[in-house]
Amino acid sequence: MTQNPGQIAGPPHPGPNPGSNPTSGLDRFFGWLRGIDVRRDSEDKWLAGVCSGIANRLGVDPLVIRAALVVLILLGGIGVTLYLIAWAFIPNDREEIVAERGLRHGDFWGIAILVLIALAVLAPLITRVLGTSPNALPSRRMCAHLRSVSHGT
Repeated sequence: MTQNPGQIAGPPHPGPNPGSNPTSGLDRFFGWLRGIDVRRDSEDKWLAGVCSGIANRLGVDPLVIRAALVVLILLGGIGVTLYLIAWAFIPNDREEIVAERGLRHGDFWGIAILVLIALAVLAPLITRVLGTSPNALPSRRMCAHLRSVSHGT
């Protein structure tokens, strides 16, 4: 008995169905970000236009948002992380998203901002898991030891 070469058993090859929308998760995510009614302002900006864009959306003076950001920075540094996240994911007035340029096109600044966000978010978690504190750093221990030796304690 001879076998006819034919189709291999198993599920059909996955592919886009005719009439379906072949968008990826990234397409949907960045499309959703563009659908939010906030844009970074490229005209009235000090750094990346995040504060002025949020102020335009809320209908307040950009100085109010900038002052709130400074307060958040002074109260533990969360303002820096929030600003970086907003810079990476809020589109500018030309619909460009920094994170998208980094992920899709390998843009250096887009990748750099995403790495900074990852470090800012993960650093507290890593130090908590490893049990390190600022006093556990070698330079601080050495300074404390030198102080105690110089004071005769």
